[in-house]
Amino acid sequence: MEHFSILKIIRVLFSVTLFLSLGILLSENKKKISYSLLLKGSLTNLFLIFLSFRLCLLKSVLTFVDRGLLVIHSTTLNSLEFLLGDLSSPSGNMGFILAIHGFIILITISVLSSVLHYLGILPIIIKPFSLIFRYLFNTSGPLGFGVVANIFVGQSETPILIRPYLKTMSRSELFAMMTCGASGLSTGIIIIINNMMKLGFPNINNIIIISLITSIPTALIFSRIVIPQEEKDSYKQEFKSEKLSSGLLDSIYKGTMEGASLYIRVVLMLLSFIFLINLLNQIILILNFTDHELSLQIIMGWIFYPISWLIGIDFENISEASNILATRNIFNELLAYKDFASIVNKFSYKNAVLTICSISNFANFGSLGVIVGVYTSIIPERQKEIMSLAVKALITANLAILTNTTLIGIFL
Repeated sequence: MEHFSILKIIRVLFSVTLFLSLGILLSENKKKISYSLLLKGSLTNLFLIFLSFRLCLLKSVLTFVDRGLLVIHSTTLNSLEFLLGDLSSPSGNMGFILAIHGFIILITISVLSSVLHYLGILPIIIKPFSLIFRYLFNTSGPLGFGVVANIFVGQSETPILIRPYLKTMSRSELFAMMTCGASGLSTGIIIIINNMMKLGFPNINNIIIISLITSIPTALIFSRIVIPQEEKDSYKQEFKSEKLSSGLLDSIYKGTMEGASLYIRVVLMLLSFIFLINLLNQIILILNFTDHELSLQIIMGWIFYPISWLIGIDFENISEASNILATRNIFNELLAYKDFASIVNKFSYKNAVLTICSISNFANFGSLGVIVGVYTSIIPERQKEIMSLAVKALITANLAILTNTTLIGIFL
């Protein structure tokens, strides 16, 4: 009974209660919080985690998804070979180059998503899942679709898929969209992470996908706690997929341009963040008059030390995990994985899985610009409301992720 020791259950109950209490403290209307929804969502989340870690059927599905991601990546590299020759091979003389072999997948994934949406295939894949969440959590059709779409296309593209409905969404629904978006990852980023981690943690895709699927009910719960459902929420509104392109060629063009724009933004932002971190670490090195090693990650890791303990990280890896969690929160998930890849072999399986679940999301300060930029470009008339919700959505997403990671720890 090691998996369900009394001390572990006590820590889980304490941590989940603490995170939920913080969510309730943030609530705009504590009287309207639906505790029945909270209970329903918690049970759904535990059931999904149980299915993920205990049933072979779901493991087979995850293996199938993992193979699909590998096919997309290998096809991308084959296409790249036509343009760059030997440079396109990660095993070549120059080795793995993140900007070439990693981030280029953002363009091909964007094209694939655009084409699948135009052909009506993507909505068919997403809709059954959205219906389940719609009836479990009493969400509208557009919100249910948008929440589940985050698993497949990420927080930048999802609002575009439900663009016609954003204008009329209630404050509660808009906040749920933002929170669930920040709690997820895009398919392109998952493949990039897999390339960064494949030597240290070969089956990382499965863990990330489990984390994303199980985070949906948790994110919805917390969004409904912080901003409870309103009477004007359009529960019965159906979602009808709208054509975003005039033809197949147009969908390929738009997908390519959007992917290229995302590629440039991600590469340049990562370059800027790495530069700033290295500069700050050099300044800290100059000002450090102690005999102890100091860096920005180590200093911020001290703050996140108790959080790492709350989610179930054991003391043998708690310092390293705290530094990685701090990097993800302050900068972004890719920088966190860059640091994690170099030390993952020092982690136990349980601590590695919990660390992966806690950093596989967009809930960091770098995402604030994405949230504000995407939503204000689609619904500029709600700019003030978006600005007031963005930071709160980021905090709420972090509470949801920490809670979800803590619950996953029960089955490890």
